Amino acid sequence: MYLSGTYSGPQIQNNIVEVSAGGSGTQYGIYVSSAYSTNGILTTNISGNKIYCKGTTTGTSYSLYLSSCYGTASARNKVYNNFVATANGTGSTIYSVYMTSCGYTDFMFNSVNNTCSGSSATSCAAVYIPTSTSSSYLDIRFLNNNISKSGTGYAMIVSSSYASTNITSCDYNNFYYTGSAQMGYLNSVTKSTLATWKNNFNNNDANSINVNPSFTITSDLHTSNTSLKIVQSLYGITTDIDGDCRALPAFAGADDNPSAHAMNYATGFHSNLGVVVPNSVKNEVLGVKIITTGCSNPLILKRLAFTSSGTTSLSDVENARVYYTGNDSTFSTTTQFGSTLNTITNTFSVSGSQALLSGTNYFWLAYDVVTAASLGDYIDGTIDTIIIDSSGTILTKYPVVSNPTGERLITEPLNGTYTIDPSTTGPRNYTSVTAAINDLNGRGVNAAVVFEIYDGTYNGYYTINNIPGASTSNTILFRSYSGDSSKVILSNNATATDNYVLKLNGCSHITFKQITFQNTSTGRGRVIEFASKADSLVFQSCRFLANQTTTASTDWAIWYLYSTAASSNSGSITAKYCIFDGASYAVYFYGYGSSYCQYNTFDSNVVKNQYQYGFYMYYQNYAKIRYNRITSSSSTTYYGIYFNNSGCQNAEVIGNNINLTTSSTAYGFYGTNFNTGNKVNNNYIYNGGSGTKYGIYYNSAYTNNQTNGNEIIIL
Repeated sequence: MYLSGTYSGPQIQNNIVEVSAGGSGTQYGIYVSSAYSTNGILTTNISGNKIYCKGTTTGTSYSLYLSSCYGTASARNKVYNNFVATANGTGSTIYSVYMTSCGYTDFMFNSVNNTCSGSSATSCAAVYIPTSTSSSYLDIRFLNNNISKSGTGYAMIVSSSYASTNITSCDYNNFYYTGSAQMGYLNSVTKSTLATWKNNFNNNDANSINVNPSFTITSDLHTSNTSLKIVQSLYGITTDIDGDCRALPAFAGADDNPSAHAMNYATGFHSNLGVVVPNSVKNEVLGVKIITTGCSNPLILKRLAFTSSGTTSLSDVENARVYYTGNDSTFSTTTQFGSTLNTITNTFSVSGSQALLSGTNYFWLAYDVVTAASLGDYIDGTIDTIIIDSSGTILTKYPVVSNPTGERLITEPLNGTYTIDPSTTGPRNYTSVTAAINDLNGRGVNAAVVFEIYDGTYNGYYTINNIPGASTSNTILFRSYSGDSSKVILSNNATATDNYVLKLNGCSHITFKQITFQNTSTGRGRVIEFASKADSLVFQSCRFLANQTTTASTDWAIWYLYSTAASSNSGSITAKYCIFDGASYAVYFYGYGSSYCQYNTFDSNVVKNQYQYGFYMYYQNYAKIRYNRITSSSSTTYYGIYFNNSGCQNAEVIGNNINLTTSSTAYGFYGTNFNTGNKVNNNYIYNGGSGTKYGIYYNSAYTNNQTNGNEIIIL
């Protein structure tokens, strides 16, 4: 199977490929080269294949060959649940898996068996991964695989010295090597055993093992060796190559042997004891955590029995609902279990039918609070019994904790002015930004609200959700009390799971003034993230700071917006008189193509020290980038303002001052697929670097676009 130059993510699944040809030529099982994602969403998926190259070859053999398969940070390539076998070769190059220039690829849950003997040790390997400084090699995750090598050569070869930047995760693998074969070859150095291979890059293979996988035969890589049950995370790959379920701990490799599904533990708990307000719906009251083991013959939850104990007055509440969030411990009202109970009594049950996942399952009891609810009362509940269907047998289970400590207070929404000052107490003061935002998320507003933040550095990361009651009249303002943005700093040393200082998640009608937002991490650099149709947001006279980097990745976008559906397109976001300093992108705004983001405005800002882009705008209508000062001395290809819209309309790029002294190719303004009504006027562009230089560059600009009054200096 040979694929080259494929677009929109080739999907290569459930094929049986057997190559018996021998000789001195080159044989491939599956060959994929130059596979691109054209929409940023769909990328290469290679799964469920059984590949066997068994020809007696004295030449070159690749069972699975991947080259230049480009994923992205938000749309990763997936190579999983494959059997890959190579036998009978004695040639100059015999690799079962060869993967080069395939950045942002997840190579997981594959079984690989190589029994060949090459002409030299390095010419024969089960897995061969070259590494490089190129961004196209970045961020490979090699996890949960079952690798076997006999004959001569190595179980795994990682060439050159860039494993630490290219292979970000490599663990929970089984590496078996026998005969004259050895464990690995890393940066031209033999690592003959797993012990010497471990912990050479990014704590690689700290939890990997070396056991005989006991494959059925050379090409049939099924196994029942329970020593392979080492995997601690499924990464969403919940079935194996045969469609059997996976349960933790799971087998390394493509084949799993799940045990029977059984309930292990259940408990009630509280994850939110914040206040609630009258006339509010679907308020989280109680969480129920159910933990199971195994996955064969899934358990079915049939009924949850509750009490309303802890609720001050049943007249305060109505409409009890139960929601299911799978293994996600975050409360959500997306999936309801059973039906709504309009009237809540002292004891009540909710019946439904929900197949339980192997591992942890979360259910949530929620109430509506009525308009006439009494301020100062509390709402609460307890979990009494859990009814399970196990293959037709009805089981009654009891939680370890039925009545967790705590309840939720009924109080009024926020209104007026509040302070955030760690050194002050009082009913209208919060001692942390976290406390203020938690209250804002929980209580909502019924009038305009102002938060005055006193000088100081506030460490943490924050999420503002859709605020009940927020509107054009009920606005929300966060501002520095002193009026000095350098003295009020919201700071986070970000990790991969919290790569932001502030996340604006579906909220609107909020303004931030004279505040510094700073990501101090040296591994990633997002500062503000916009999600779930955040709109009508203003940042004025703020600073957004990240470390400088030479990493070309959206993990290093100071402002980050990526829409995966029309319903999540964000718009009417404004930055004015702000500073964007550091990272790889100042602004990365990627809308959803069918509806576009609209009316996002950047006015009179300073944009400096980015590695790759000032403004990256994709699928944006009515965007305004005006009167900004953009400077860069980057060492890689740099774009001051970049539009790629496949239909962009009515953008305004006006009055910007762009000063570039880069050492690589540099574009002041780059526009492709401009549609109609766009204006690129009255900009000053100085491009005086040592690389290839462009002032204004158009590719596929269409009708009724203006390019007027610009001053361009190329030196």
